[in-house]
Amino acid sequence: MITRVTTYPLVRAYEPSLFGIAKPEVERVARALAAKLHATTIERTVTVAGERALQFDLAHGGSVEQLTFVLRGKKEYELYCSRAAAAPCKRLLATFTPR
Repeated sequence: MITRVTTYPLVRAYEPSLFGIAKPEVERVARALAAKLHATTIERTVTVAGERALQFDLAHGGSVEQLTFVLRGKKEYELYCSRAAAAPCKRLLATFTPR
C-alpha cells in the first residue's frame, strides 16, 4: 500500500462553480495516464474536504491505482493510492485537508 499527495500550481484560481469547465481537462490527463499504463479506467465524482473531486481507478497488471484530483484556489492536489484493499484509500480521502 502506497499513498501520497502531490501538489501542482494552477494558472488560474479554481472555484467550485468551475467544476464542469475543469472536468474535461482532468479527464484528459487521466486518460493519457491510463493509455500509458495500458489500464482500464473507472471514473467517479467524490467529495473530498467538502468539495467535488474527480477520482479514477486505473487497473493494470493485476493492480489498481486510485487517483483523486482535488482543485482548490491556485493548487491541484493529486491524491494517489496504490491498493489491494479500499479501506486505506478511503482513509486518505477522509483525512485530507488542503493547505
